Amino acid sequence: MLECSREFLDRVCTFGLAYFVQGDTRYGIRAIEEMEAVSNFESWNPDHFLDVAEMAAGLAIGFEWLNPLMSKSQRHRVLNAIHEKAVIPGLREFASKRHWTSCEDNWNVVCNSGLILAALSTLEHQASDAKVLLNNASESISIGFRGFAKDGDYREGYCYWEYASRYAVLAIEAMRAHKVPFSYPPQFCDAWRFGRDTIAPSGHCLNFGDNVLVPDRSPVLGWFANETKLAEIAKLQRESAGRLHPFDLIWLSTLPIEQQNSEPDYQLDRQFVSYENSGIYLLRSKYETGDFYVALKGGKNSSNHSHLDLGAFIIEVDGQRFIDELGRDSYALPGYFDPARRDRFFRVSSSGHGVVGIIASKSANSHCIHNQNSTAQTRLVAKNIEVDHSSITLEIEDKNAPFIQHRSVLLSANGVAVVDQMQSKNEAHLVAEIEWRIFTTGKVVQDGSQALINLGGKTLLAKIVEPQSAGWDVCTVETPAGQSDNSMFSKLSFTCALKPKYTRLIVEFTNEEISATVSSKVEKLISRLPLSSTTVQLSERGQT
Repeated sequence: MLECSREFLDRVCTFGLAYFVQGDTRYGIRAIEEMEAVSNFESWNPDHFLDVAEMAAGLAIGFEWLNPLMSKSQRHRVLNAIHEKAVIPGLREFASKRHWTSCEDNWNVVCNSGLILAALSTLEHQASDAKVLLNNASESISIGFRGFAKDGDYREGYCYWEYASRYAVLAIEAMRAHKVPFSYPPQFCDAWRFGRDTIAPSGHCLNFGDNVLVPDRSPVLGWFANETKLAEIAKLQRESAGRLHPFDLIWLSTLPIEQQNSEPDYQLDRQFVSYENSGIYLLRSKYETGDFYVALKGGKNSSNHSHLDLGAFIIEVDGQRFIDELGRDSYALPGYFDPARRDRFFRVSSSGHGVVGIIASKSANSHCIHNQNSTAQTRLVAKNIEVDHSSITLEIEDKNAPFIQHRSVLLSANGVAVVDQMQSKNEAHLVAEIEWRIFTTGKVVQDGSQALINLGGKTLLAKIVEPQSAGWDVCTVETPAGQSDNSMFSKLSFTCALKPKYTRLIVEFTNEEISATVSSKVEKLISRLPLSSTTVQLSERGQT
């Protein structure tokens, strides 16, 4: 019922705003008809409480806006529906201590926000229940606000950042309007930064985990602009792509246009940005050879809406996404959110991501690698920022892997280098074959260790530097039966044997010809890394 709840909320807000702007009662009456229709539903599906929360939010907003147009019987019917289908089920949720009442993800913020609006709208209708619910929800949503770390760093990614932020602001403004004491944490005012930084130069989201490629418009940016008086945020809202929403007008920034057009203090092209709560690390620089943007995925596989994708990365050059993620699969697939079955879906599994893994099985045109553990996480090992290059190194802590793995990404004027170092966890030699893989929607022309990716009239050259004996294998990404179509993606991969003690893999990406040897910057980077100083000598590691 969630899509129905969202459609209802959008209709009520659209018709209601049209009534206020045009003064035409036909729009208001149409919104009230929608409200009466959902009031007559048998229930709003409390087994999936987001459905209840969004339906309650729409009905509460509609009642607040359109009360003067409603008859006494209509008011009574709507208030009864909110009480019976949202307030009472909400009280039951708190009494049974459902998971969302104490978690820090989007469920907490959205469910509590919907219930806060429901309680406020029924304070004069069913005061005792409404007051108890308001107290419970306003306390619980404080836990949800903890999900917004420094600079709005939101563990679930852009899509859920926007969703949670929008409902958080609805709750804040509703409590302000009704003079309910509530203070949000100071870092919430910086939440807009995460939303800005996790949309790449192409205009597409960082579609790690269950995030989608094309972002929803974020009208909540206008609220952040008004709250902080920062013109840069107002400009972001004004220039955002996507379908306008009524909240765009309601939260429209009041800052003068000339102030919004001024240059921001914070430059989008700074070299390194880290969001350690969500495990997103961004490297971006503009050089004569092109505008490079790299996003590296770390964090925790156990985070809500995460995939088994630690170490996956995205590369854009001049606004074209050459190296991409497959994205999420359909939420309607049976078992997609069942922890016991989730990693069996290709797009969730490690095989569906640009990571290194031990090959578990082979078929004619596909290799399946062992999944990362669902409790695996990354640790920031090193970062380096200099005038002409920057780099980031993560250690992937995975008890399923027989090796310690460091993945490093270096961005320089010459392009991007990805360096993987794997050190065996014990002395016993594991005889295994590993696969290194990436995905692209571009057209690929492969020639041994080099592959030219063509996309949007631009090209990116990918070269396997180590092992020197490896060559690219290019194939269409498989589509398991009943799962999302992957035929628009090509997989570039190579395999090699896992060495007894230490294995190193290096791949470089550039839009110019790559030299035959690893650049001095890459060697300098490797020499600084912990695995380089605690294992065998460089000359031995360089063997292929």
